[in-house]
Amino acid sequence: MKLSKHILILSLLVLSSLSMLHSQTIEETIRPVTNAIAIENATIISKPGMSTNNANIVIKNGIIKSVGANARIPKNAKKLKGDSLYVYPGFIDALGHIAIPKAKEEENKDRPKSPGMATHKQAGITPELKASTIINANDKTVAEWRKMGFTSAHTVPKGKMLPGTGALILLKGSTAEEMLVSDASSLYAQLQGSGRGAAPATVIGVIYKYKELYRQATQAKNHESMFSRNSVGAKRPVYDKALKAFYPVIDRKYPVYFKANKSLDIHRVLQMQKELGFPLVLTGVKDGAAVSSKIKSANASVLLSTDLPKAVEEKKEDDKKEKEEEISEETKAMTARKNEAIKNAESQFLQFNQQGIKTAFTSADAKSKEFFGNLKRMKDAGATDDMILAALTTTPAELLGVSNLMGSLDNGKMGNLVVLNKPMLEKGAQIKYVIIEGELFEYEIKQKKAKKKGDGEEVSSEALKVLLGDWEYTIDTPDQVRKGGLNFSGSPDEIIGVISSDDMGGDTELENVSFSNNEISFNFDIEMGPNTATLEVEATVDGEDMTGNMTVGEFGTFPFSATKVSPE
Repeated sequence: MKLSKHILILSLLVLSSLSMLHSQTIEETIRPVTNAIAIENATIISKPGMSTNNANIVIKNGIIKSVGANARIPKNAKKLKGDSLYVYPGFIDALGHIAIPKAKEEENKDRPKSPGMATHKQAGITPELKASTIINANDKTVAEWRKMGFTSAHTVPKGKMLPGTGALILLKGSTAEEMLVSDASSLYAQLQGSGRGAAPATVIGVIYKYKELYRQATQAKNHESMFSRNSVGAKRPVYDKALKAFYPVIDRKYPVYFKANKSLDIHRVLQMQKELGFPLVLTGVKDGAAVSSKIKSANASVLLSTDLPKAVEEKKEDDKKEKEEEISEETKAMTARKNEAIKNAESQFLQFNQQGIKTAFTSADAKSKEFFGNLKRMKDAGATDDMILAALTTTPAELLGVSNLMGSLDNGKMGNLVVLNKPMLEKGAQIKYVIIEGELFEYEIKQKKAKKKGDGEEVSSEALKVLLGDWEYTIDTPDQVRKGGLNFSGSPDEIIGVISSDDMGGDTELENVSFSNNEISFNFDIEMGPNTATLEVEATVDGEDMTGNMTVGEFGTFPFSATKVSPE
């Protein structure tokens, strides 16, 4: 439940003056007492294919000073014990919308009188908009993806056809200026019409308009160049901010990151690139294996979506036999196609790597909670740990032109790293520390609770039906009643829960969901300033009613209830 930190704190302040003082303290940034951090005796994976056991790494003034088995640790350094820990370069989001606020819907009065009279803004053509000018350092996505090990991100504006230019940021800092590494790293484009009564409204219209703008920009740039060399008797160039946004692409200073999910869209973008000759990175790719040879021929790079289709749960053999006669041939064929699509989505990362196509990942349209699980599915489909690590570190650094700054743990590079309790994709791996330019963020390693004798038998599929579906919950806090939604899905082996809040919007995945003898318990985290608070719920399910309590650490316990509104 992503409650607004201010609303939650106000709810809890009335408990006591002690709670009040504590809530103020928890939001303060804890300043380091030294400018040096050292991790001792850890397994350090400095880059894909290179690891050292029982090694040290020292970061001073935000820069990696030494790394290796014989790295000397300064006396004044903050020492972190690395025994049994694994240190990796900080992950880089190759493209996403981290720290970009949600786009506001334009009012109807801003609609054009006719499609032909639309302004560039009304048509979704704002390539001159810089992501660096709209970054919100307090946006929840910063902490959300940092918690997954990301230390930097290539972030782009949200929008329609040409949303704007991207920026490279660090996932730390209280202002946009503190986060910013580079304010221009890409031109971001989509095959998405305006949808607001303005041209271009269709994919074909977008393609035509993009080619028109690119050619106009090339002509305008040539005109400016000629005018600067000899302006006598020449017509003064007309300033057009939208066209000027194409100039760095024409000069090949950075590429166009073009969103194209499916094979047909990829084919269309590749055809445009062939005609116009711009450097290209295809992003948001979900189904591109069929055109991989064309991607390689175009020398384009790929950013795969980490939003994989939901894996099909394996049915028990008895269930298969019982249902076999009831399933029609049409349903069987549809299921087979779905399974094939899932298989292709999981294996295309391996295929792109085998063909030598530079491949990284995009966080756009993905859920952070599913990130590692989907990477594991790619590994199960044949990808190696080194392939996946490269896609998170060295490859995006290369694509963004910052290999000299980040992407590996080498002397002189930024002190960006992520520390786990186990190898990255091993079962039970959790993040212990994230360090960004020497700033330390610490996370709790949560131990799975063993089921005690007498806790009740494992719930059956039939008994689980009472829980699965949508619920509306109520929490009675001292200042007012809070409401939101719950959803439970899954199987007896794994119950998946999601909670949402009216206060802030968005969903948060529940952790440690346990259901037995109609008793349910779960917990979830919320961000409170630089820290994370864990909320725990224990309740009893009686038909379509759920009653119990929610505990917020030392702040206290509050009545919790819910009513079922629909089945799964």
